[in-house]
Amino acid sequence: MKSKQIGQDKINTELAKLYLKTLETPKQFELGEQVYVVIKDIKDPEYIFIESDIGTGLIPKEQVLNEEGEITVNVGETIPAFYIGSKNGDHYFTIVPIGNYAKLIIENAKINKIPLKGKIETILESGYQVKIGDVVAFCPKSKLPKQVNKGETLPFIVIDQNKNSFVVSYLDYLQLQKEQLRKELIEKLRVDSVITGKVKNLIKQGAIIDLGYGLEAFVPISEISYKRIEHPSDVLKVGNEIRAKVKEIDWKEDRIILSIKELEKNPWLGTLPFNKGDVLDVKILQILKTGLIVQLPEKFHGFIPIKELNLTKQKQLHKEFQKDQILKAMIIQIDKEKQRILLSIKAAQEYFEQIEYKKYIKNTQEDDSVSLGSILFND
Repeated sequence: MKSKQIGQDKINTELAKLYLKTLETPKQFELGEQVYVVIKDIKDPEYIFIESDIGTGLIPKEQVLNEEGEITVNVGETIPAFYIGSKNGDHYFTIVPIGNYAKLIIENAKINKIPLKGKIETILESGYQVKIGDVVAFCPKSKLPKQVNKGETLPFIVIDQNKNSFVVSYLDYLQLQKEQLRKELIEKLRVDSVITGKVKNLIKQGAIIDLGYGLEAFVPISEISYKRIEHPSDVLKVGNEIRAKVKEIDWKEDRIILSIKELEKNPWLGTLPFNKGDVLDVKILQILKTGLIVQLPEKFHGFIPIKELNLTKQKQLHKEFQKDQILKAMIIQIDKEKQRILLSIKAAQEYFEQIEYKKYIKNTQEDDSVSLGSILFND
């Protein structure tokens, strides 16, 4: 009897789950709400098909085409869009404020500080008329201090509304971006992580480092170098970019302490200052039978195998190269585990040859078009 009761309890539990599921309210969007959707199909001539939390939807294809008529999104990409309603089981979205929903979308964007792309339509003495979808807004000159041209597209934040007119700001968008990037940087900062920054100021006690987005850190003089120095200026200059290890973080005191000398022991910690495919100026430290040992920026060492030197077999390395000679070489391999960097002079030369060839082809095409134009219009 006991086993039958257990079985009955299990059935009741499953039925209860099914019953509760029928009571769940399906996900719904408010009109004008911004949501994130995934591109599913871009082959239709009129719409792109997307997937949202409420199911498959449609966005007018013309909204994702550039001036050349090329589509600017890819299948699988996630993009922001505004929900504008459902009809006959289809859900409709828009990327820009359009039609009867334009005002509603912009009001929602104002409340939630959602950036909207706008095109400069008219340049006035006091500011700019900006076309955002079907709506014309005004941006004061004080809110867009940089030089812009008619037809240029920029992101804006809606900052004010007066009946049916809207005031937008490019500066508020930049400030919002700065705040978001600052937040991301704060979330990524951890003790022992490696970061980059720029020397902002040098004082007797150490160096003040600008980490960007309004964040600053401090390197005590004892953490600048293993060598004994009298002043930070013995090693650093204002404007220098540095890599450093995070030693201490105290958000209550708004204090970040860094160490540059920690990376002198092992510069392979954290993100390297270069990538595979970069072409660098390197200095020859040692000439071997098998190739060259070279110094890269920021005290890294690398090796150029003899097969990557672009030499004939008859030439001897000591006759072709000298110690302290500066060469251009491309990084072809980075092995962080073995702390090894391989470079190639041959690859660097081929890289520059390709650039010259592209320039030549471009200039040739331009000359041909001019010549053809002269023939056509001079006859």
